[in-house]
Amino acid sequence: MTHPSLSYLRNILNTDLVQFLNSTAALTLFLPVDKAWEALPHYERLYLESKYATDDLTKIVNKLAVETKKRRVHYSDSFKDSPNRKPAVLLNSNRPFILLTVTTIDGQKLKIRYSDEDKKTTVSDADLVEPDIYASNGVVHTVSSLLVPLEDLQLTPEKYLLVLNCSSLVSLIHSVNLTSLINDTHSHWTILAPRDDVIGFFEDDDLPPRGSEELKKLLQYHFIPGKKTSKKLKNGMLLETALEEPGLAGSKQVLSVDVGEEDEESKKSKSISFGGASVLGDPGKLNSLFGRVSC
Repeated sequence: MTHPSLSYLRNILNTDLVQFLNSTAALTLFLPVDKAWEALPHYERLYLESKYATDDLTKIVNKLAVETKKRRVHYSDSFKDSPNRKPAVLLNSNRPFILLTVTTIDGQKLKIRYSDEDKKTTVSDADLVEPDIYASNGVVHTVSSLLVPLEDLQLTPEKYLLVLNCSSLVSLIHSVNLTSLINDTHSHWTILAPRDDVIGFFEDDDLPPRGSEELKKLLQYHFIPGKKTSKKLKNGMLLETALEEPGLAGSKQVLSVDVGEEDEESKKSKSISFGGASVLGDPGKLNSLFGRVSC
């Protein structure tokens, strides 16, 4: 993992994953070069670089590592001369190529194609960049793209909140079983998210007990259906929240919005507050809009 083109992956792996890669016998690794990781959106890379990404990084590594029972590794020669290879023809082409399929630890199938005509090797949808980087317990092949399905790298609202230093809020949400609000990537919420330092100002007695119905209602008050961008917000608006109150005959609790005028001289964006809590910094966008609020 000291290869210069693999510096990003080396920097984000934790101690346990490094130990796994260094100690597991007969590993064949197809590792994306730094440029492949740089192609990810900014916040996805921030999440992978955070302390919260251990499980996701383990899944990613397991999709890139091949461990065979016969204790042998796949050097690049085996891509061209393997008993399991299958001759095939590329779509819309008459050029024959050799197909070898290997199965990763995670069960993902990687299809390796070698063309006798142009002497080019591809691994699934990636180009083989540098083959046969030798290691004491196996071999590394660098590839041009991540080889991981995009849906496996999808940045959920929960991951986004963690990157924005809202881990205390995430913990409280888990305690009242409202995780569907931050893990469903198909729904759209505007989330009013207090940062860790804001929640830290409160004493334990200032907030409802963890797991309580009272805390659940308080947190639902921080979720507004839909994407409420700053352009859509008008001073004095009342926005419906996710909080349902029995006394409202099935209707949901509303939250007032205060929008200040834009300063023409400084060209600063207008100030926004929800129920008296000011938005800190610029909102972030994912499937939802996340506003970091002061309380």
